[in-house]
Formats: sequence, C-alpha cells, structure tokens
Amino acid sequence: MAEILLKSNEDRLLKGRHPWVFNNQVKSIPNGLKAGDIVNVLNSKRKLMGKGFFSPHSAIMVRMLSFEDAEINENFFYTRLLSSIKRRHNLIEKTNALRLVYSEADELPTLVVDKYDDFIVIQTLGAGTDIRKGLFVDILCQILKPRGVYERNDVPVRAFEGLPSNKCLLRGSAPGLLTIKENDLRFFVDIENGQKTGFYLDQRDNRDTLKGFSHNAEVLDCFCYTGGFSMYALHYGASHVTGIDASQESIMLARKNALLNNFANRNFELKMANAFDELKLFDSTGKKFDIVILDPPSFIRKKENLESASRGYKEINLRAIKILKPGGILITCCCSYHISLEIFKNILISCASDAKRSVRILDIKNHPQDHPLLLQLKESYYLKCFLLQAI
Repeated sequence: MAEILLKSNEDRLLKGRHPWVFNNQVKSIPNGLKAGDIVNVLNSKRKLMGKGFFSPHSAIMVRMLSFEDAEINENFFYTRLLSSIKRRHNLIEKTNALRLVYSEADELPTLVVDKYDDFIVIQTLGAGTDIRKGLFVDILCQILKPRGVYERNDVPVRAFEGLPSNKCLLRGSAPGLLTIKENDLRFFVDIENGQKTGFYLDQRDNRDTLKGFSHNAEVLDCFCYTGGFSMYALHYGASHVTGIDASQESIMLARKNALLNNFANRNFELKMANAFDELKLFDSTGKKFDIVILDPPSFIRKKENLESASRGYKEINLRAIKILKPGGILITCCCSYHISLEIFKNILISCASDAKRSVRILDIKNHPQDHPLLLQLKESYYLKCFLLQAI
C-alpha cells in the first residue's frame, strides 16, 4: 500500500483522532497515486498513524478510515455499513425516514446514506467513496433489500474533490413522490429533486419542540420548504399557520402535505414570497405572531463571506423578535458550520438588544441521533437551533 509521509510534528491531530490530514501537513507523496486510493499515513518517524482515502484535489488530502493497521477490503466496508445501520435501530418506531450513514461520524468519510421508506438515497462526496459506489450499493441492497437506490450527487462540495455533479437511479425503480411517516405525521418527499436528499431529516427533533407551544397559537413559518414545521404546529393545535417560501414547487408540496394530514385550508395559508420582504412587511404593519419559525438555507458557503452572512441572520432574527407577541416563541436555526454556536448566539443577543426586548433561552438544540457529531471534528457541528421566548 502506498505511504504518505507527514512533516515533523504534524501528527498531533491524528494522535487526537481527528479524521483529516491536510495537504500542508504532508511532506511527501509517492508517484502514481490516484484520487480515491487507500494509503498508509506515516508520521515523520515513519510510525503508522492509520489508513485513509487519498484526495489530491482537496485541501483535505487524506480522510481517515482507520487509526489501526486494518485491512481495508469489502468485508471492512460491509462491517462498517452494518454497524452504522444497527445503531439507528431504535429510531424505526419513530420514523421510516432517517439517515443510516453519516460520513466521518460513522467512520465512512464522504459517504451519506438516507432511507426513505423502501428507498435508499446515497451521496458519495469524495473520490474514495465515489469510485466504490457500486460496492456500497451492493452491500446496502444485500442488507436492506430496498425497492430502489437513488444517487444525489448534485452538491457543490463534490467540486472540491474534482468530481462532477450527478443524480440518477442506480438500482430498482424510480419512486416518484414517496410518503414517509415522522412521529404521527406524514409527508410527501421528492428524493429526485427535493432539497438535500429530499427532506430535512436533521430537523426531526427540532420540529417536535412545537408540541408544548402551538395550542391556539398564530404561527409564522419562514423558509417553510414543504411545510415540516408547519405540519407540526398544526398537529399540536395551532389556530393558524402562515408558511412562506420562495419556491413554487415547495409551496405546492407543502399544500399537498397539509391535505395528506387532514389539515383544513382555512388553518394553513401558504405564500410564495421572499421571507426577508415579508418579515419587513409584518414589522412595518405591526402584525404580531405567537410563534415565528426561521429555518433558512445556509447563507454562507465560504468563510470569507462570514460578515455578509451574519448580516443576513441579523436581519431576519431582528424582524422576527420584533413581531413576536409578549411571551411569543422564536424557533431560529442556522445550518452553517462557519457560523459557530457562539457567533450565532451573539447575533441573537444583538437582535434582542436592537429590538429593545428581553429574551429568554428556553433550549438550544442541534443534530438528532441519526446525524451524530464526531467530537474531534468541530467542522461537523453545523446545525444550531435556539428556542427563545420574548418577554
């Protein structure tokens, strides 16, 4: 197996089980290595630190598969996949839609596998997993026996690995619209064209926080997508929910989800609009809500854009706090790891101060169990969700 040699004192992160080797840590690379090859990583004293996927195009040159002298073969990947799936067994009663494999946190870097009823959606976000895509699909079909496997590799992050954008059916039949269950609710999901792999599975627990606050509440759900938070608010007794999204396709699917769950149209109003503009309009007209939900897409792709992204989060959260009734609830989310928990908290503090309102933190939530965080990999801490109450 090819060997990558680290510079002197550049093994500290690996000793602490950080799963990435950056290109500026590497002293030498043998000739003939190809993207996706499995390599031994040696420190400057030629001690084996582990094995991982090689990527010459990315700043992350090696993503570690093992910190031991393990034999990386088909059985290795079968065992890793089976273990990852078994760890989610207790979620099956809650939902038939969940993440089965989550990259580094499941010791399978750049591999994402989501289950939607009897269908599997796979993402191979690095060269190491992409060239072994057929192997992973074979193993998943052997373990799960799905009706179909769909590839959703139409994500920008693949460009950093020198990989093209792609989505297609890999195995079985094309599903069209799927119906999933989550807690006591059902949702239509489009795994071929929907956001992420079809649904925001990572917000499952955060949506359920509406249980204690929605009864008889007037709710505003901004960036509502296909109505995930809206359905929970209606399910838990909201008197009226207004959902706003800029996508006509999302609005149409949200309306279908309301019908699927037997919610009357009079209780659920949908508007295709820019959430920034609508929040500004509500503020200027004095309209108030019992609950405001902010679950926007990421405003930042690169760290250099931190300042402009922070302004975006500041604007929507300031408007949201201003249009809350006394005692009103704000559920506000940020899904970018460039905006840390502390940065996001400071933005919210600034919003409350500028709105001249005292605000309680009732809870701070993040990822659900099927989206585990690797303790040593701070870059994986992307989702933040604050449950706030305006006084």
